[in-house]
Amino acid sequence: MNEQAQPSIGPHEGRELDLMLTEKKPLALFYAIESETWILPEEEFDCHVALGKIVKADFLFKPTSPAAPAVKCVLYALPSETARVPEAAEILRTVFEELTAPTDDQERALERLLGYTEDDIALFLSRGSNLPIPELPTANESLASSST
Repeated sequence: MNEQAQPSIGPHEGRELDLMLTEKKPLALFYAIESETWILPEEEFDCHVALGKIVKADFLFKPTSPAAPAVKCVLYALPSETARVPEAAEILRTVFEELTAPTDDQERALERLLGYTEDDIALFLSRGSNLPIPELPTANESLASSST
């Protein structure tokens, strides 16, 4: 997917939709920690979902610890790439429900599902995880969202 000579690290924030519509990205992931408002880019994708250009799957992961916040994940796949969704969802479930840090193998698998090259993945892993375990919220903490 990376057209540069040197590896680069996503996320492809702000470019996921364009990459998907040009079939350069098979799967996009967005997630947000529970709060009063979910901040996810669903509106910009939903018209393409309605047209059948992209398939949407969303999940609400509730951690086993009652004090930990729920995490909403939205996966968008190209219609020909929907087989990637269950494997990605299982990795996300493990991280967000069981509150376990993703292993390098899980990170590598998820990044492959998202369409990254092996060089991109190696560089990504050398810099640390992109899937932090949700921390217990503090008073007045605002929602953070992310994409990959």
